[in-house]
Amino acid sequence: MKANNLKYLTPSMLGITATFNEVTAKKSWKKLPKGWTLESAKSMWKKLAGKGKHKRTACMEKVKGKITNEGAFCNSLYQMFEA
Repeated sequence: MKANNLKYLTPSMLGITATFNEVTAKKSWKKLPKGWTLESAKSMWKKLAGKGKHKRTACMEKVKGKITNEGAFCNSLYQMFEA
């Protein structure tokens, strides 16, 4: 296969069923911070995400300036509890 044809490859063609974000989210939350439980993390996600359609965006707006990479943080929670 020519190098310029690689852009047409999809994860399913390679037998990969999880997306990169799903894999990194699961790896990043394999061990919760000290004092956290899965239930407390889910409760935090619900408070940060709200009930709207754009949960990741709502989360990012609430943690902006409090977390170094709010996009990665909120996406990892989204992947854990919504995906």
